[in-house]
Formats: sequence, C-alpha cells, structure tokens
Amino acid sequence: MLIGELAAAAGVSTRALRHYEDRGLLVPGRTANGYRRYGRQDVTRVLQIQLMIGAGLGTSTIRQYLDCARTDERGTFLHMCPDLRAALDEVAGRLDERQAQLDETRFRLRMLAAGATTSDQEPAVDVQVDAGDVAGVGGGQKSHGAGDIAGLPIMADGQ
Repeated sequence: MLIGELAAAAGVSTRALRHYEDRGLLVPGRTANGYRRYGRQDVTRVLQIQLMIGAGLGTSTIRQYLDCARTDERGTFLHMCPDLRAALDEVAGRLDERQAQLDETRFRLRMLAAGATTSDQEPAVDVQVDAGDVAGVGGGQKSHGAGDIAGLPIMADGQ
C-alpha cells in the first residue's frame, strides 16, 4: 500500500508517517519509481507507535523500545522489556511534577482572583467576593477566607 493508504488505514496523517520514517520508527520499502511501499504489518507498527506517543513517550524512547510493543487478538500493548518500566516511570514522574506545577498555578490564580497579594500566601483580610461574579449565579456579597479560595471557580470578565 502507498503512504496515503497507510495513513487512512492507521488513522494518521501522511506527515506523521514521514516523521516516523525520519525518526527511524518506520522503514518503508520503495517501488521502482521511488514511492514508499508499506505492508499490512506497517499498520500494526503505526498503531504501536501511536500507543507509545499517547503514553507520553518521545520518539527517541519509542525507537529504543518499539520492539517491546505487541499486538494480538486483545489489541496493542507493551511487553515489559528490560528498562522499559524505568522509562515509563520516568515519564510518569515528569507528569507528576507538571501536575504539581499546574496545581500551584491554579492555586495562585484563585488567590489573585480573590484579592490576595503576591507577597501573601493568604489574604491579609477577608476578601469580599460577589457570589454572582464568582459562581455565575445569585448575587450579593460573601466573605471568603483563604481556606475557601482554592475551591472558587475563576470567571472571565463579562461572564
């Protein structure tokens, strides 16, 4: 099959297939006139690559562990080859760090939205927040301490 046929069969773009080839993840044959030629096994290989990309692995890591990918009647999965567990744990650790950063950023946004200063972890005084502006319903003033701020949604102006 040609590159467009493989792209359609695997549900990816032809650009993605060329990228996989450039990274050494996919090695097509060539026709006499130079067109890329793929077999049915390449559909499986692309699905395996997609599985690994979806799990947060970079192409260099995928190239290193692509032979650990398996496909059978149950679907596509990773066989735990030596060192693969460590690579997956490393990606999970980076995701945990990023999630902690996002949680901290969300907290700071909510603090600022509630009137806190950047030098305070908590507002110096109770913050008066219009419940209609914060929650999008009701009205009237409510007093919120720092403990209440983390759960407050942030609304854009005019919402």
